[in-house]
Amino acid sequence: MNFAFSLLGFRKEKEEIMRASVLCFVFSDGIVRSPPVYSSPD
Repeated sequence: MNFAFSLLGFRKEKEEIMRASVLCFVFSDGIVRSPPVYSSPD
């Protein structure tokens, strides 16, 4: 298995996964830090 070739092949997919995990982290961090909208008191 050629490591450099595999890096070239999976670079695009890796960027997609990194971007998705970053968005997930930011979203969950925002949920934790800010009060959820659905449980706002009347």
